Amino acid sequence: MIVGLAAGGVGIWFMRSAQPEPGAPIDRIHDETNHYTVAIVREAHSDHAFLEWKDDRTGDHWEALIPPYAGATGTLAVATSATAVSVRVVRDRPELWVFATEDSTKLGSISLDGYAPGGWDPKAARRSAVVTAGDGLRGFEVIDGKTGTALVAIDLARGAVLWHREFSGPISEVRIRPDRRIEVASSDHRLALDPVTGRE
Repeated sequence: MIVGLAAGGVGIWFMRSAQPEPGAPIDRIHDETNHYTVAIVREAHSDHAFLEWKDDRTGDHWEALIPPYAGATGTLAVATSATAVSVRVVRDRPELWVFATEDSTKLGSISLDGYAPGGWDPKAARRSAVVTAGDGLRGFEVIDGKTGTALVAIDLARGAVLWHREFSGPISEVRIRPDRRIEVASSDHRLALDPVTGRE
């Protein structure tokens, strides 16, 4: 009887200690247009992280446990729109997870390794200075490969790929111009692309 109670106590302690819990913050983005905040927080006992969403007006919020985050402090791997938020993660390959802001429903999971020129190589995965950028409707994912780098445009509302474009070298900057075109700077080019088609 005592042995049984002791064993049960150990089981309860293990279950409690294994519960995911938030740790140190990694990054935060304020979507000022849609009045919400997204934070990425380390999970205290693993290499996983939490994606935390909060409505700045009502205080409504949710959180989702995600695999290892592909960004870092100051190198964002999140894009936002009125209805969705995307986060870049890496398990055995790079993936993009897209969640509905209303209720955290997962809208899509996109494998990005197939877009990496020459194939995805974990050793080359962080050559570019940018991971993710966004224009309020779409996310733009930078994925380094063995022979070049790709920019992959994501329709956040559908959680689906719109287009992708390859560059010969790492990407140093992705920014949204006042005319809403996407300006991409790589080692040998600076291009202005249509956000819907990817054309110059």
